Amino acid sequence: MWTLVCNTGYSVPSAKGNLAVCDGFGELVEPIPGLCEAAARCNSADIQLAAGIDPTLTNNCPEELEEGAQCGVECPTNYLNIGSITCSQGEVLGYSSCIAQNGGLTKKTAIKVASTFQVTLSGSGTPDQWVQVLESSLEDSLGAQISSVILQNSAGTIIANTTGLPPLPTTRRLQSTYRVAYEAVTFPGDGGVTQTEVAARAYALAQAGSKENEAFKGYMNNPTAPGLPSLTAGAVSLLVAPRVFQSSVAVDANGVVAKPGDFPKVVPSPAPPPVSTTEEADVGAIIGGILGGLVGLFVCMGCCYCYYLMRKRLRES
Repeated sequence: MWTLVCNTGYSVPSAKGNLAVCDGFGELVEPIPGLCEAAARCNSADIQLAAGIDPTLTNNCPEELEEGAQCGVECPTNYLNIGSITCSQGEVLGYSSCIAQNGGLTKKTAIKVASTFQVTLSGSGTPDQWVQVLESSLEDSLGAQISSVILQNSAGTIIANTTGLPPLPTTRRLQSTYRVAYEAVTFPGDGGVTQTEVAARAYALAQAGSKENEAFKGYMNNPTAPGLPSLTAGAVSLLVAPRVFQSSVAVDANGVVAKPGDFPKVVPSPAPPPVSTTEEADVGAIIGGILGGLVGLFVCMGCCYCYYLMRKRLRES
């Protein structure tokens, strides 16, 4: 697999992506990366909707984030930064949050594969249940943990996600055609599935009749988790091709990726304690004592001088 890197301010066409994958027989797998084109930027509103930055934490995200640029929150003392926010082909990828250094979660370096596809869906249940079915179906077909799934209506409005972050308030009426943006997680060097394998499967997911496409639709129609509705998935078309980027995630003791909405609430570092009034009073007393002593000294010196003048005049008389 090769990665096409564009100059600053440019990106590859969304549907073609930046990954060139060889089929093992001397041919490149479609879609083949195209020519670089002027890149769209991500604004602060996009960042807040997609990544849901904690308003109680300061961050270094500008009003506009250029293609490939990253930003994130600034964590208090005794907390670790998890993830970062990346602008990629006009989409906001990742999230940025904090976990306690000695808490129940551990920070781990990860390679993520992100992609967006369009699919027709029908069935019962709520959008929140739908994204859970989508997440499980993607994990089954891609063979990797999924850190986030964002479900959008045909207008591109977020109606549900699996990150635990609040979506944009909107009507909950279900339609038929949806955009699904997701991020799969791989861990370099752990002997599991690689980002190359996940990216190749992500491409195949949008190819009718492929084993990945069939596995995805099969799980959607028959989810194994209790309480989730059966959904019928129709045609899948790739909107934004898979992109690979490095990040970090929080995992529990079993190595399961935790969602930012499940992170314990960050407790800001306490402000420096104010100077106590007792100390202020002690300082004032010391200064007052010094000044009083000086005044008393001058009075004594004045009295001595007056006594001296009186004695002198008496002698002269």
